[in-house]
Amino acid sequence: MYELENIKWQLNNVINELDDIAYWVNTEFKNIGAENCATCIWNVADQYRYVKSRLENIDTTRLADGYYNA
Repeated sequence: MYELENIKWQLNNVINELDDIAYWVNTEFKNIGAENCATCIWNVADQYRYVKSRLENIDTTRLADGYYNA
């Protein structure tokens, strides 16, 4: 279970970093395509959010039982 919590924590850190980068690109990088670039970064962050939401739905009690009985 510790590994799963660690993965979720790391995913959250990656999501936050991507959001920060996208925000910076969108607001500070004044160049053609900056908005599109930021949108692409936010889309990647959304994909990580989806993965994290799926990990949040894992029933660790069932996983642990199956893991220890194997």
